[in-house]
Amino acid sequence: MTKSVSPADTLCLIWLNADPGAAKNMVFMYGGNSLRHGWWEHVQIIVWGPSAQLLVNDTDVQQGLRQVMEVGVEVCACKACAANY
Repeated sequence: MTKSVSPADTLCLIWLNADPGAAKNMVFMYGGNSLRHGWWEHVQIIVWGPSAQLLVNDTDVQQGLRQVMEVGVEVCACKACAANY
């Protein structure tokens, strides 16, 4: 049975730009450390807009996303952005 998580215990990061430095030094770092250090109980990254294109084209960014997923960060994407990019 999956434990229910309160919205008050959830961090949702909307990853909105195509800057690899912002992905690595803000989205992935804060998202991953939030779970590792117990700052938030549940962390979700939403891939939105130009970040979808960056993710498709940059293998280093793909690896960074895999690493945060391995510590338990949930990742989802805007369906329309994924199709458009």
